[in-house]
Amino acid sequence: MAHLVLIEDAYGEMLDAEVYCSDFCAQTSADYRGWHGCNEIGVSQPCEHCGEWVEGLDEAFEEDVA
Repeated sequence: MAHLVLIEDAYGEMLDAEVYCSDFCAQTSADYRGWHGCNEIGVSQPCEHCGEWVEGLDEAFEEDVA
């Protein structure tokens, strides 16, 4: 499960999201605004802070098929 830090514009509209492996790593973001964990992401990718692999639904699907 991913921890997300949402990047928003001045109107509160989401522009982007940073993906982290843990709340500890998410807290390193300048845009951190509190815990936002337990999110499913579509595609696996490295944590923005430490580089640990954050599993996405693409990997979960591959495990179910195998």
